[in-house]
Amino acid sequence: MNIIKRLLSNANQASADELILIPSGQLYLIRSPKSPKSENECLFSDVVVSIRETSLPFNYQLSINKTGEEGQGLLDDDELDASDNEEEFDTDTSSLKSFLIDEKLKICLFQKHGTYVIAWKDLDGDIGDMFEFRVDPSVSVESINQFMLAVYKCEYERKYKKSSLNLKLEDLQEFVFDRESLFDDDPDLLSTLRTSANIHSSKAVDDSDSDDNFEDALEVTDPKLLFYTNADLLLYDEVTNDYQLKVSSALARILQKDAWSYDLEVISPETKKTLVNVSITNSIDAAFDFDSLSLTFNVDSDSLVLTWALQFPSRKSYEDFQQGFMKCLYETNNKTSWVTLKDDEQQFMIDAINNLKIDEMDVDEDESEDESDDEKPSNIGNNKLFVSDSDSDEDDENGLMKRFRASGVNSGMKLAYKDELAFVSRGDKLGVFRMDQDSKPQFSTAIENISSATKKGKSISPGNMMLQKGDTIMILQDKNDKDKLYKMDLEYGKVVEDWELKKNNSELPVVNFAPNEKFGELTEDQTFLGLSHQSLFRVDPRLREKVVDSEFKQYKTKTNFTQIATTEDGYIAASTKNGEIKLYDKLGKNAKTLIPALGDEFVGLTTSDDGRFVLATCDKYLLLLDVKIKQGRNKNSLGFEKSFDKDSKPVPKKLSLRPEHLAYIRNATGSEPHFTKANFSINRNTKKKEPTAIVTSVGPFAIIWNFKKALQNDSASYSIMRYDSNITSGDFKFNDSKKVVFALPNDVSMASNRAFKKASEQFSVVESRY
Repeated sequence: MNIIKRLLSNANQASADELILIPSGQLYLIRSPKSPKSENECLFSDVVVSIRETSLPFNYQLSINKTGEEGQGLLDDDELDASDNEEEFDTDTSSLKSFLIDEKLKICLFQKHGTYVIAWKDLDGDIGDMFEFRVDPSVSVESINQFMLAVYKCEYERKYKKSSLNLKLEDLQEFVFDRESLFDDDPDLLSTLRTSANIHSSKAVDDSDSDDNFEDALEVTDPKLLFYTNADLLLYDEVTNDYQLKVSSALARILQKDAWSYDLEVISPETKKTLVNVSITNSIDAAFDFDSLSLTFNVDSDSLVLTWALQFPSRKSYEDFQQGFMKCLYETNNKTSWVTLKDDEQQFMIDAINNLKIDEMDVDEDESEDESDDEKPSNIGNNKLFVSDSDSDEDDENGLMKRFRASGVNSGMKLAYKDELAFVSRGDKLGVFRMDQDSKPQFSTAIENISSATKKGKSISPGNMMLQKGDTIMILQDKNDKDKLYKMDLEYGKVVEDWELKKNNSELPVVNFAPNEKFGELTEDQTFLGLSHQSLFRVDPRLREKVVDSEFKQYKTKTNFTQIATTEDGYIAASTKNGEIKLYDKLGKNAKTLIPALGDEFVGLTTSDDGRFVLATCDKYLLLLDVKIKQGRNKNSLGFEKSFDKDSKPVPKKLSLRPEHLAYIRNATGSEPHFTKANFSINRNTKKKEPTAIVTSVGPFAIIWNFKKALQNDSASYSIMRYDSNITSGDFKFNDSKKVVFALPNDVSMASNRAFKKASEQFSVVESRY
């Protein structure tokens, strides 16, 4: 019996397959005061440290994993398909860091500010460098003592190549170190630390509070200069509608305020005064442009949002600043150190903010629809749905429309594929609107007082909605109680079944759901895909527990799934809370491709009909991914079908409005801009399956991207139309990429794409090279 199982057995643990671990804490890299890189760096903010076996007898390792991953076996790959994962993109799903347990590490336990810390030498770093695992206060003293005893026994077994079965703590004193022993290699360094620190070390800890505090001489309290360069500073002028030079060769600096907080500061070279200072977050709408070697960003100033630009003197200074900026933005969003990313993951993050041209995207030249026809702008978008108080309601039988609009606001919309209908949710009501080819949406009917089929009086406010069986059935989720699903018969106008999904008699809360294929709503198929935080599965309403056992993918790790989408061929894309995307060719199998997270949660996820493009909507931008493999052994396959080689990866492209346009929206509305779920255009009547446009909205502004122009990085790739109130959702009519339907709080509108204006006209700004 190995040491781990013996210890677990003695501790009456539930399963011998589990690991000796500290379930929560932070991992820091502590650098020597003599190091030129002297600073503390929090590598991981919420991780587990555990002891694991290696393939060699009497050898063990300290393993650092994300919270929730400690149950994963040392060689278990729970992320990617084993048949394709020799060198594919992002295949490493084991430990974040691991260390062979040896007495040379001098693993020790002490207290810092009342917090227990497990520390060990960084054998690969400079003299005086060490790692600290700062134990979360919720961890019991008994667990800490058990963990340290296991460490000492592991060191004993490695050194003497024999069992430690009958040994006690007093037999292992040669492996019990205090913190000072980590610096025995350098007496001067030890002296420095002794004069600046009061150390409380522990061979075994007790429950009493300690009055001793450890003051780390390496902690950074003042802003630390990370990077600087010279750049011209320009300010966008709304009067001249262009950028004006303010300061030549200003000093642009990036400063670190604390572990996950950074500032961008611009200083006058003459007066040395700070001209601009802003925190590096998504809220500044930063946009890099390689053609002009510039960074554009927004700053709130005296209730007015100003748009600034830095233009760098050389490509090198631009790229260096861009990488430093991206590092800080990533760490701010993810609370994780940039250095923990692999090189290809870092490059993926940088690619996401670069402007990729069409030759890099390799899209057919004629994929966009011809826009040279003579169609005139439509006035459809200017028509109100609801009649005013002075209008006649003689066509509103029984006052149904007035009752529908009597309370609440429109919150969601689902467009039908078979019939030209729009279903609009409003509290516990569902409005049905008919969309003729050239007229405004007409109120048809409403389903009122939507409620549970089994719990009398339980009201349901439709959130996520999915149609089935030719628009006769709707599967919906209560936005106030998302754990259950409901089946509504649209012909009868009521919920006929309540579904509580289960797996092995345990409740399986549903996070999201989608049809088996992109256009599965047109078929007679009753089954569909379901998503929980940790699993992906097939739902079959005819089964007792509703879940198909043979098509159930459960993750041991803390996956936190939130969004799901499918392609026309039934390929699956699923995203996590932090923005990681997994691509599957088949349900129940491991993912073929794992796309790294930028750190931003998605509010929507969709795919192009052919599966080549994945479109994710974030709060501040859209993320467009080309998942066609361009080189290597799987060239011309999709990331759903095959894995990317190590030297290849999906091509990311961030889509957002230009900073000066976002500033205009903020100034005009007085609020932060937030994107609604974006959708591709759909036209199954054409031979090509590529989308021609993307629709979304920000506040009262509807936005359409010309897909081909967006891929070409055309600065005029999007057009705008403004409504009187905020848009809640929007989508293209089925098989008509020139008509867009929007739900507003009290309206439903249909607009021709010809009614949209160029951004420069809508926002009263002109194009500029920045």
